[in-house]
Amino acid sequence: FALTSASSVIEASLADFDDTLAKGPSLVAFTAPWCGHCKKLKPAYNEAANQLAEDEDSDVQVINVDATANRALASRFGVRGFPTIKFMKDGFMYDYRGDRSAADLVKFSTEAFVDAKKQEIPAPGSVAKPSDDSWMAKFAQLN
Repeated sequence: FALTSASSVIEASLADFDDTLAKGPSLVAFTAPWCGHCKKLKPAYNEAANQLAEDEDSDVQVINVDATANRALASRFGVRGFPTIKFMKDGFMYDYRGDRSAADLVKFSTEAFVDAKKQEIPAPGSVAKPSDDSWMAKFAQLN
């Protein structure tokens, strides 16, 4: 998911993620370099980042996390597939389930996130618990 210098996407890692997140509302993509869907998302994600950076009314930052190099972050946020996109603001996160277009990413991060399920941002070092209907929970019941 390497990005060009013309992009406003912030590349974050375990070392700087929480400090970056503390700077303001954030649209975060958890990606994998080998993932075809992530590669397809890249142009729209870059475009959304640039639009948000140029919008004087927006304080949203756009972050990418290579989940394969930052497995602890992926685990903390319950990433189970790629790309996983979340909007984070004021201690809460909202799962993005919309179209992977720049327009929809911008709309979600500026207004539509309020219609998504609101969850507290997990504390650093925590691991997300699988929901009862997840494959991990079902697997755990078998053992």
